[in-house]
Amino acid sequence: MKKQFLSTWQMALGVVVVFTLMSVPVEVWAQSLQELDNQVKTQGTSAKSIIRTSIDIIMGIGLLLVIWAYVNKRQDAKEWLIYYLIGALIYSVFRQTVLGA
Repeated sequence: MKKQFLSTWQMALGVVVVFTLMSVPVEVWAQSLQELDNQVKTQGTSAKSIIRTSIDIIMGIGLLLVIWAYVNKRQDAKEWLIYYLIGALIYSVFRQTVLGA
């Protein structure tokens, strides 16, 4: 059995270190705590916006798939609709509480 150059935990640690180093410049650029606070708020807002938009796109694609299933008279179309409605309910609660609609 060949010995691996890096073990799994070493690769995972490397990934964590890389992502940590990528996030450092935000703190380095900040001249004061107020500027750092403003940068964190801006990045948090943009991240929430990206998450909301991507989930909206996924929900739209899911709705198209449910409609496609009904049009093609698939036997599991009703199940798809139920799963979609459950997902939409969970997402609406998530959007109101976590993402701050």
